[in-house]
Amino acid sequence: MIPPTLRRVFPKRPGEEAWSCSFGEAARNASEMDFPMAQAMLEDDLACSLVGVASDPFKVRALHDILGVFCHQCRNTLNSLKLSLYLTKRDASHVASPLWGELDQRYHEVELLFDRLQAICRPMTLTPLRASLSLIMKERGASWVEAMAARDRSLRLVPPKSSDVGEFDPIRLPECLNTFILWRAEVGERGQPAQLGWRIEDDHFLIEWDEPSSFGVGGTPERSDRSDPLALPLLARVLSAHGGTMTLDFHDGLHLRATWPLTVRPSL
Repeated sequence: MIPPTLRRVFPKRPGEEAWSCSFGEAARNASEMDFPMAQAMLEDDLACSLVGVASDPFKVRALHDILGVFCHQCRNTLNSLKLSLYLTKRDASHVASPLWGELDQRYHEVELLFDRLQAICRPMTLTPLRASLSLIMKERGASWVEAMAARDRSLRLVPPKSSDVGEFDPIRLPECLNTFILWRAEVGERGQPAQLGWRIEDDHFLIEWDEPSSFGVGGTPERSDRSDPLALPLLARVLSAHGGTMTLDFHDGLHLRATWPLTVRPSL
């Protein structure tokens, strides 16, 4: 896949063009790509566009105005569907079929999609706690290393050499990091290593993810069915609520820098 070109990082400053990510017109020629590559490219564009929205509180409010009622209606429909599936399975309990497992999985995937959409477009209330960021990294780190190893990949954790105590939401921040890293473990290039580091720099937390790859945000075409276009926007949304920023660099891989102040003044 032709790697995307980063036009700018967020948040947007007055007078600057909107954050965007582009593959270039030549790469968009349908005759030059197969369906998996085209699908992965579209997912990359979706992720990059949503990152720009999720990082801007004004755009988040506009997104909520557009999607808020829609998401609510979809969740009501999903709840009705869940009850229908339960009643159908109960009435057909004598029929052994792998279809039930597949339906349950699809249902949970759709439910998760709307959970993340609502997390991105709704006002986000944080409960900051002053603690060491290393506590989270140590608690989650083993599962992240294991997820990467399942794809014949290694993850190197680089802890700070000095204190890393500050404020963050102990629920939302770990969850969005977990979503991001498990997504990268799924779609990243098999055999390629990655590195996760964290420290305090200039009175801000700094988290860095470095992953060499010749593929775009969505990962390898053969793993396109495992892609998660909302993982990056969700991380951007949580960082924005912390008053932080995220910088993405797609040159020779995926390189991410996430920062937020040591004292959090929550922003909706």
